[in-house]
Amino acid sequence: AGAVTSICIDSTARFAHEKGYHVTILSDCTSARTILEQDFYCNNIFPLYAEVMNHTELLTKLGLAIVA
Repeated sequence: AGAVTSICIDSTARFAHEKGYHVTILSDCTSARTILEQDFYCNNIFPLYAEVMNHTELLTKLGLAIVA
């Protein structure tokens, strides 16, 4: 999770991937400068080296209850 998808999230996630980590990026817990930029990175760039999902999908994958 974090801000500036195209800079901070991208560089941190790439570095982690290069170090051998399995990277998951939460598409609804990151923020870009525009909606277009956010969508572009989540749909076209991040899938090259990371698994992209929203927080609900992550909680479900981890078997955690979702409290509304």
